[in-house]
Amino acid sequence: MFTDLSKHPNTVWHTNSGSSAAAGIYQFMPGTWGDVERATGVKDFSPQSQEIGGQYLTTRAGVDLSKPFTKRSELLDAFQKLSPTWAGLPNNAGVSHYEGYNGNTSYALEPLIQQYESVVGYKLQ
Repeated sequence: MFTDLSKHPNTVWHTNSGSSAAAGIYQFMPGTWGDVERATGVKDFSPQSQEIGGQYLTTRAGVDLSKPFTKRSELLDAFQKLSPTWAGLPNNAGVSHYEGYNGNTSYALEPLIQQYESVVGYKLQ
């Protein structure tokens, strides 16, 4: 927990499975947040700035979120492209890009697909 939204908290938290300084709604690492600040010009760590950061990182990875995915292959491609940025997303092998590093593991692929289908209201082709 942190209360100062003027900057990324850059606080390392230690658990039994590893250590991390990820913070915010999208779990930005300090270095990644520095990239966001330089590229977008955001000046704080407010919810609005974090949304800008999430959109920037998604676009930088080559994923277009302006329209919903309709095919399973499109969603899997997005996961593959985003997995180096977000350790919880599975890559094409179905594991975290950082599997085992500092306790990282990805969410299981099928429940993620089912959740996506539930949100968009249709079954992917």
